[in-house]
Amino acid sequence: MSSDGYVQLANVYAAMKKWDHVARVRQSMKDNKVIKTPGYSWIEVKNVVHEFQSGDRVHPELSLIHEILNKLKKEMKSEGYVPDLRFTLHDMGDE
Repeated sequence: MSSDGYVQLANVYAAMKKWDHVARVRQSMKDNKVIKTPGYSWIEVKNVVHEFQSGDRVHPELSLIHEILNKLKKEMKSEGYVPDLRFTLHDMGDE
């Protein structure tokens, strides 16, 4: 099973609040030396597309990216956006 399969299975269990099952899936990942594939995002700034990895702290335009993301979050909040977190996937990164 790919890391994606493990992550999806763990998130299904987490959504069902079956934490003991989540722990078993994560332990199985460790036992089988399965590494989670990092997530990537893209943002366009001044007609240049920037790619960064989940948890990236070394991108040369990191401060500008965060500045724009914070501006977008404020705009969305001011327009009344409230995120629905019921189906948010749980972080499967290093713990």
